[in-house]
Amino acid sequence: MTGEIIKRYRVLKDLERSFVLLPQGVAYEGDMIVRAGELCEYFEHSDCYCLPVRQGIVPFVKRKHVEQWTEYFEPIEEV
Repeated sequence: MTGEIIKRYRVLKDLERSFVLLPQGVAYEGDMIVRAGELCEYFEHSDCYCLPVRQGIVPFVKRKHVEQWTEYFEPIEEV
């Protein structure tokens, strides 16, 4: 990702694989469960929040989901 980090959110509950998206064409067989306490970051000019890198892959969650699902995500910092 390029650009400036605009917002950060903390994951409040473990997220199952169905919540997490991968870059197009990437197949991933490992553990893609996002754990409570992990951070996700929103970069300017993006429509998603990036999660920590896993084996060279940057998983992400759609911006609208992160910002609307307050039972799963909480804002931690306005940059």
